[in-house]
Amino acid sequence: MKYKANIAQNHNTRKSVWINIDYDRLYTQPSYNPGRQVGPLKLKQLPGRGRGLVAEREVPLADTLLVCEPVGAALTGPAGSDLLPPQLAEELGRMQAEGRLGPADRARLRLLYDGSSPDSDASLRNRSASLDDFRKLEDKLRRAAEAPKKPKGRGFGAPAAAAAGADTGAASGIDTAALGEALLTAEELSQLVLPNAWGNSHSDPGVAALRSEPNQAVVGVWPEFALLNHSCAPNTVVFAVGQLLLVQVRSFSVSVSRQPANPHVAEIRGSVSGCGAALLRAHYERRAGGDPGAAQAALDRLFRVMAERRLALSFEMVTGSHGHHGQLPAAEYLVTTAAHTTHPATGGPAFLPWLPFLELCAELGLPLNDTWLFAGGPMAAAARPGAARVIPAGSEISTSYLADLAAAPLERRREWLRGSYGFECGCERCKIESSVPAAVSSAVAAAYEVSQDEKARELLTRGSPSQLGRGSLRPLEEALDGAVSRLESAMEEAGLEAQTRTWLRASAYDAYRVRAMIRDLPAGGGGGLAGLFGGGAGAEDAPFSDPVAPRELADMMDAIAPGTDPHLYLSLEALTRGAERYGRTDPRVVEATKACLHAHILRYGRVSDGVLRKLLEARMQSVHYLGRLTIEPEQSLAQGSSQLSGPLLGSAAAGVASAAQLQKAAEELAAGAA
Repeated sequence: MKYKANIAQNHNTRKSVWINIDYDRLYTQPSYNPGRQVGPLKLKQLPGRGRGLVAEREVPLADTLLVCEPVGAALTGPAGSDLLPPQLAEELGRMQAEGRLGPADRARLRLLYDGSSPDSDASLRNRSASLDDFRKLEDKLRRAAEAPKKPKGRGFGAPAAAAAGADTGAASGIDTAALGEALLTAEELSQLVLPNAWGNSHSDPGVAALRSEPNQAVVGVWPEFALLNHSCAPNTVVFAVGQLLLVQVRSFSVSVSRQPANPHVAEIRGSVSGCGAALLRAHYERRAGGDPGAAQAALDRLFRVMAERRLALSFEMVTGSHGHHGQLPAAEYLVTTAAHTTHPATGGPAFLPWLPFLELCAELGLPLNDTWLFAGGPMAAAARPGAARVIPAGSEISTSYLADLAAAPLERRREWLRGSYGFECGCERCKIESSVPAAVSSAVAAAYEVSQDEKARELLTRGSPSQLGRGSLRPLEEALDGAVSRLESAMEEAGLEAQTRTWLRASAYDAYRVRAMIRDLPAGGGGGLAGLFGGGAGAEDAPFSDPVAPRELADMMDAIAPGTDPHLYLSLEALTRGAERYGRTDPRVVEATKACLHAHILRYGRVSDGVLRKLLEARMQSVHYLGRLTIEPEQSLAQGSSQLSGPLLGSAAAGVASAAQLQKAAEELAAGAA
């Protein structure tokens, strides 16, 4: 490590939003409908992947890419029920028979993939389709809704002359009018709905509460969303608001080097000496709330990542005479100024651009000048560990088809995708996982298999292990401890990078989660809910109180399913448990607040601070445990939740989630107090 005199400044400005949505109204007023909206996307043919949506410009983190309206209407049912594509196909057939699925909707469906071979007539026709074709069909639907009694000619409501010129999809060469003329057969509906439907067993808990809507299961076909290809580490998060489907940017796809790690960690560690080493240690001790063990663990991780990625870091050493840079007034400290690897051609330093540099600093908790870090409102400031990440121009936009199987090993994921969709996934996550040593792959598979044990599955499906005794689970706990330990050792011996390790842990997610559930139980026997989230600061051994477990699980979810319900609930639980154990002013709780807000902003976008707080409050009222939402809870667990989640916002444990405390935490972070 070396020291440098000047601090680079970040003058990047936030890009304007191209989608016109009042998020506060969307999440609180069922009558508000922003209609179909599409961000800077283009439908393209992608080598080896068929059609896909690609970003035409840089898209910042947490922006909305798509607001989609369903074909006909989405099918809804009681929360917790499994609404399946065949049921939706039958419902759309009934709508068509009743005259409620018109030509424009039929054309929108026929522009989608129907499972046929690439050289079929439908595939060859749709290969030239554009997003503009869908837009024109949406316009026809809207015109029909606004003027249902208008005399109709060819073109679904437009006069014949206009239809001939403007409504036939001339830009793509597809006659969209002709596509909607014939009725859809039952076989056609089945073939079109099955590969294109999206559904969920419950409403968004926060949005449903704010809109005073019932919690419902939903399934539908949202055509523009159906154009997204799959990734096991997608760069979007998707959820329904009423009949609309929102697609939000979660982050850019991570590119991971496959070079073996540098084993000479000791050499790097040894190069940090003297005053610089003392100041770096002091920084991590401040972040860890004065815990020297946690500070040493953070330092060890820093050195390990530097070795893995062959990184050199530069710092400025600031003294009291330099003035206040936003970290500590009138005190000596370090500010990270640059990071570089080795240029493969010249052998000289290859400096990281500012965006990857900020990502690195956020990942490792390195000290930064606050002018690098925070911009915008206080909630946004608290949520951003660095500058806003983006999906670069030209990048494909992806979603996940896997649901819970996203947290399964590579071969299990690929087997299911082959059977359900007929392709073998070659996303970045799959490529990286397929390239790791066989010993690592075997360790992942072994850990996953332990978590599929009958007793483990019972734990995973019951919501909470509160009525079980830890003693009866001791054999399973020991098996999980051994499997997880062997996986961690295999990854360490292979010298894998941090991102690769997170993906591999996520592929054995159930093993980590079941182990955390067992460790939550009191050592002596039956659980009960009296100790849920601990008994106050210092209750180190209280059941259901460990804040580290939900934080580690949240990190795994962030890598494979960011902004989803499990990710949000884990971030909430890490915050509430941390606040209960450490107190709301502890730096670890400030960091947990930031992570929790970051996860929620990923999902909900540019919402006001007041509405974001209400969404957090509403989510806290739901019965949840270690990332799992209970739709129909048992009475005992429901009572426990009401005792905890309601008063929690006003308690010392979760005061950080009140309006005043969130504002204060955000302002402190923006001032560099963290």
